[in-house]
Amino acid sequence: MTRKSSQQPPHDSLAEQCVIGALLLNNSLIPDVIKVITATDFYRPNHQSIYSALIDMFTKGEPADPVTVGGELERRGELTKVGGAKVLIDMITIVPTAVNAVCYARQVADKSKLRRLADVGSQLLAVAYTEGMDADEGLVQAERFFRDVQEPAEGGFLMRQLVDEWRTYMENPDDIIPTPWSDLNRYLAGGLRRGKMYVIGGRPGGGKSMAGLNIIGHLAENDFPVTVFSLEMGRLEITSRLLAWGSWANYGQIFSKRMDRDTHLRVNEYLESHPRFQDRLEVIDKASITVEEIVAHLRQRRPAACFIDYCQLISPSDSKIQRREQIDHVTRTLKVTAGDVGCAIILASQLNRGPTSGSGRAPVISDLRESGGIENDADVVILLHRENNDDVFVQMTVGKNRDGKLGSLQYTFRGDVARIGDG
Repeated sequence: MTRKSSQQPPHDSLAEQCVIGALLLNNSLIPDVIKVITATDFYRPNHQSIYSALIDMFTKGEPADPVTVGGELERRGELTKVGGAKVLIDMITIVPTAVNAVCYARQVADKSKLRRLADVGSQLLAVAYTEGMDADEGLVQAERFFRDVQEPAEGGFLMRQLVDEWRTYMENPDDIIPTPWSDLNRYLAGGLRRGKMYVIGGRPGGGKSMAGLNIIGHLAENDFPVTVFSLEMGRLEITSRLLAWGSWANYGQIFSKRMDRDTHLRVNEYLESHPRFQDRLEVIDKASITVEEIVAHLRQRRPAACFIDYCQLISPSDSKIQRREQIDHVTRTLKVTAGDVGCAIILASQLNRGPTSGSGRAPVISDLRESGGIENDADVVILLHRENNDDVFVQMTVGKNRDGKLGSLQYTFRGDVARIGDG
């Protein structure tokens, strides 16, 4: 059967009146109704005003009946606008039974959701016709519009519920994703966590790409689905580095395509002994990619972790805004996405050259290029430091850690096998 469309936005005036009438009769029902609707869910402005006054009085611990709510509306200068005191009395008289207040509230919420759905249509049109709008960015915005419509109003949780959930959480190790470095894992309370963003900062040649790929390779070996977004290196260079790392083979021979027999054997043996590794690791090499494209892919694939190499190369969604604002938009979007998707996001970032290059001192968080958003949004910041490109050691400093301690670790820098550390 075809549904006929109405000229008016979806609403149910009778249900709106019954909700308010029921609450005026029985204030004890207010906590249950508050979990279902807010004042903005009412279609009629006068109903919004009455409900708002009623809830405010309840919040203050005052009785909310037709007389007291009428007095509050009069004090606000809104009593005449809502139709006078008689309207409040009428709402009480039309309520079949006050105990159904939550049912009436659900009807009001349902109509409100339909109105928001209609608003999404207008928003989608505006997005689609925005000059210079990227299609992938538009799809990400569209998904957010629909998610907002679906978002239910939620109350709190009893401690008993939380303890049950906590016990399940403690018994489930799936959210702990260990890095290849046991010392660093101790700093991170066991490893990376889904839903958090980790920034690896370093100067060019400082090892940030190597560190990120070492983590991703280690996770893939341990059967975690992972994704690499490479904005600088091509997919075959990424593959070469990962195979050198995994097989302990000479990276120089692999890169130059001059592998001797030992290197060939190492690579082939590694591939044969790690078939799952090849199915769990995905590489996307795009020199030009926006954060919206990255987000759209993560929402579709939902990997356990991803490595983005690197932040400052992500294409701006809006080239008209300043560079610092562009980076802030990137980091904030990735931070929110990590939580929404349940993914540990590892984001490489450049360091400013001036304060660190040639100075001999280890970098600090403020050395992150366009550091405002990066520093604020990161859950953990790891800074890499080598005295020079010939240094056989790399210092790994945990400069920010929301859930653990700060400090520095030292590892060997094995450029010959594309690996940090000897383990």
